[in-house]
Amino acid sequence: MKYNTYSTVLPLLLFVFIFAGNCKSQFDPIVNRPLKVLEIEWMSESLDMTDDQSEALLEKYEYYLDAFSNLSQNEIKNFEASLAEAEEIVGFMSFMIPERDVVKELIAKANRSIRAVKRVDNDFFDSCSEMLTEKQVKKLQRIRIERELRHYEVFVTETLGNINDGAKSYLQGMFDRIDTEPNESIEIILETYRTRYLKETIHGFNELIDCVELALDMIDELGFANLSDFELYTMAKEDENLMEDLKRRGAILFLPLMKKAVKVSQLNWSAWKKLDGLLPEEDAQLLQNYYFKKSFREVMYSMYTFESKMNSALNLEGLTDVQQNGLHALDKEFAASWQSR
Repeated sequence: MKYNTYSTVLPLLLFVFIFAGNCKSQFDPIVNRPLKVLEIEWMSESLDMTDDQSEALLEKYEYYLDAFSNLSQNEIKNFEASLAEAEEIVGFMSFMIPERDVVKELIAKANRSIRAVKRVDNDFFDSCSEMLTEKQVKKLQRIRIERELRHYEVFVTETLGNINDGAKSYLQGMFDRIDTEPNESIEIILETYRTRYLKETIHGFNELIDCVELALDMIDELGFANLSDFELYTMAKEDENLMEDLKRRGAILFLPLMKKAVKVSQLNWSAWKKLDGLLPEEDAQLLQNYYFKKSFREVMYSMYTFESKMNSALNLEGLTDVQQNGLHALDKEFAASWQSR
């Protein structure tokens, strides 16, 4: 009974708690930290900078660190202080539903911190662009997108990925694990994908904030503010009508994010299909494995289960030639069907 109660209550409260519990040591910080020296060195190498460009980059980096230091003492410090206060409300073993003002202040400070970091980052990247060639600027654009995506990983990627496994994947990162040089056609696909992925991610973040606002309205309407988890559980257990109402509200609350998760999943699928048709067979197989393991775990489990059972069957003693030929034929048929996807 308790499991069913929480499965209907938690959708209503999920979005409130997202902003209060994901900044511990096992997670990346919600707000980006400054670029590290190793990242600057990698940036110089990946852009194939000249010695003069690399020297100028280090000078710009010093100004960047100074600007970021000011953020750390202001916007970021204020956000993290509010986050620490919220984490005291949303405990590990129990929680108390926070008040509207606490949540809205936390969201506002998170937004201000993200915008401030993006402003400092953009000033740095813009100043770097002034000394780069057109080809280098194009490569820098990818670095900028990857950097901006970090802001939303905790908020969006994990949230949407928990709703739809297909939204967990980031095809660019998976492609980078393949030891191959992209041709012009593949570069165009990846460039378009990165731009659209960032756009959908930012939209997903805004959808998440809208859901928080709606959840706060529902919490106020139901009188849940400042209730503990035990009090909430007791109320839901004793009132079947409340249970049904929470199910209905949870469905309403989840709908925008479900649509966004499907959209990101479709974006990933479309990009994978295009890349799959252009890559050499071995590279295409690697990319498929990376993608399917992340987004279609049940499918991959079925494949591995079939292979394991087929190998066991082929190693059985006493098989006749007819039986062995039949098993080999079945194995080939499965492999052909799998490859045709």
